[in-house]
Amino acid sequence: WCQHNAFLNVALHRRFAAWRAVDDKPMTQTQFAEWLDARLRDVIIPPGAEILEMIQWLEATSQASFKSVINLVNGRTTFAYSDPMVLKAQGADAELPKSIFIFVPILEGGPAVEIEVQLRYRLDNEKLRLFTRIRHLAEILETAWEHLLKGVASGLPDIPNYRTRL
Repeated sequence: WCQHNAFLNVALHRRFAAWRAVDDKPMTQTQFAEWLDARLRDVIIPPGAEILEMIQWLEATSQASFKSVINLVNGRTTFAYSDPMVLKAQGADAELPKSIFIFVPILEGGPAVEIEVQLRYRLDNEKLRLFTRIRHLAEILETAWEHLLKGVASGLPDIPNYRTRL
């Protein structure tokens, strides 16, 4: 008698969940372009269409070189290895933005928030791989959770609420 428990199951919003699903997962240029095309409305800075166009035309080349110098007088050997990567888009030098900003809800029923997402690329066996990395992910999730709990508490002002983590 008089023992009541309430449990709240909270799901990530599908738009944020889509970004989370590919976080830190390399994709081919085609996979990344198709994935980004499906999420253009999420990207606010720079405009999604600009990023998509750049991704579609992006070319990456590596110009690795190795140099060895031997000094016969003192027997010293010097080695140098250089592997600069050159990015081009539509034939011109290009620079991928370090970050983009998306505007999506974190939790179902929650407000949309601006989130910084880093863009990263690698040249792996002469194949371009692109991936994203959500900046400050733990803090974003914690803030969304706190916002939700404050909303629940304000809706039930006469009932004490206790928090726990599983």
